[in-house]
Formats: sequence, C-alpha cells, structure tokens
Amino acid sequence: DLTFTSNINTGSALVIDGVVPDAVNLAGAAGTIIATGGTVVADYWNATNTALSVVVPIAADPSLIGGTLQLKGYWGVVGGAQNLGTASAISATGQNKTVSISAATLEAFPAFAEGAVLKIIAIVTDKAGNSSVVGTESDDEITIDQTAPTISTVTSTTADGYVIPGNDVNITVTFSEVVTLAGGNL
Repeated sequence: DLTFTSNINTGSALVIDGVVPDAVNLAGAAGTIIATGGTVVADYWNATNTALSVVVPIAADPSLIGGTLQLKGYWGVVGGAQNLGTASAISATGQNKTVSISAATLEAFPAFAEGAVLKIIAIVTDKAGNSSVVGTESDDEITIDQTAPTISTVTSTTADGYVIPGNDVNITVTFSEVVTLAGGNL
C-alpha cells in the first residue's frame, strides 16, 4: 500500500515521468567534434588548441527541458566511458546543442596521452531524472598529437661542390613522424 500526504495547491499538477529519453546518436552528420583555438587540424588535438567543441542533437522531447546533457569520453571500449566535463543544462529541444570542453578539462581526462584516440558519446537526463541509454558514438574522433615533429636527418644525393643556378639539388629531409606540407613549396 502506498500512502502519502500532499500539500499540492489547487490548480497544481503532479507529474509522474518514468519514461526514459531516447538515446543520443552522434553518428554521421548528427554530432561533430572539432578542436578549436590555435592551429586547427581536423580530427587532431595539438598543443595550440584551447577547447573541444562538441555538437549534440537534442531530440524534440519537452521532458528534456530542465534536464541535462552529459558528454562521456573513452579511449578504446565504450564500456570504459567516463564523464568528460560537467553536465550542461538543456533549455531547448529539437535542435543542436554545442558544448565546449576546455583544454584543462580534456588534458586532465584520465589516460590522456600522445597518440590516444578520443571517442565521445552523450547521455541526456530529463527533468524527472530519467537518463537515456548509450547511443552511437560520434564518427569524429580526436587523435592526441601535442608533440611537434622534429627534423631527424638531412641528406643529399647531389655531389659536393658548386651548384650552377638552374640545376637541381636533391635533398632528403627526414622527420620524427609523418608530416604533410600544407601550402607552399619545397
């Protein structure tokens, strides 16, 4: 038997919400993850970035207004996902919500390391406290690469001596990691 005493005023309503919100799907174009600030390179977090911008689609579910969105990150298996930053309030539904994760928060995230690949999922909790199940992860992944490449060796197959203007000089530069020339000539 359930017995309770209530002081609900006339004209007030008591809402019992036991419905779990739909899972948040970040796959495809639905959710995007982009490093921001500094030198932005798609799908990478480098030493100059200042924040991670995560766009999450919020379903058109009125019970979510007054609820929260919690991002969760993981490095390998989704079962190891942990909260990435604090939950943010949901004030509108049926549209995208952008959450910014600061460099300090990301770099303090457990197991943050050079070469690690971060994947993100999202959980929504409605105003009544019902949390969604885990949906799909974002197709965008962020690879941690904060170590700038260095020149390992410079060699030439051109014979020593004077070079006549207009003649080719073959030079090979070897870097500590794979690099891509972005604009300009060598």
